[in-house]
Amino acid sequence: MEVFAELAAVGEYFAVDVGPSDAPPLAELYAGGRELDARIERVCAQLGTDERRVGASIWFQGLAARLWSPVVGAAALGLDVPAIDPATTRWDGGRLQLANPTTGGKPSDVLDHHLEPLVATIKHTTNISAKLLWGNAASALAGTVKVLLTARPNANTEPRDQLLQDERLAGAGHFGEPGAGFRRTTCCLFYRVPNGGLCGDCVLVDRPPR
Repeated sequence: MEVFAELAAVGEYFAVDVGPSDAPPLAELYAGGRELDARIERVCAQLGTDERRVGASIWFQGLAARLWSPVVGAAALGLDVPAIDPATTRWDGGRLQLANPTTGGKPSDVLDHHLEPLVATIKHTTNISAKLLWGNAASALAGTVKVLLTARPNANTEPRDQLLQDERLAGAGHFGEPGAGFRRTTCCLFYRVPNGGLCGDCVLVDRPPR
């Protein structure tokens, strides 16, 4: 479909793959269980941490970014928005894989059909707060649009701004002075990874030492 070709032209992060995949559908991950545990454990191993909540946080933020990119990217560029169905969409760390590519979606679908159930599941299976996870979602959204604007400076930021007013994301961060970028009100825990440091939008950046 033309929309997917236009998104791929923006950059790798906005591209999706179309066709069958052996990976489990996202809906299976959102339900929790062995497959979700395996994904989190894999990230922990890659990061060199034994803190499951750290691996879960970083994995969640990576998926959120992949979900936002084609959906918000299309809306911001005035394109038909892809419909990302959890039952037929797969993700194994790279591009989203769509078995049945269609349009007719809307940016809020990412919140309602993807992140809402995933936040509930990860909160239940780890000791991560929902507030932290929604902060990750807001950070991923802001980062997605920042990348988009680099490639397409005239992209419309209204879809991002409307999403950030949703009660689940409201208060998760804010934009400072013009050009200052997004600053979140929580931390994704990356600083707990060996040699991880702080992300540029972290609430801990510039905080006086105690």
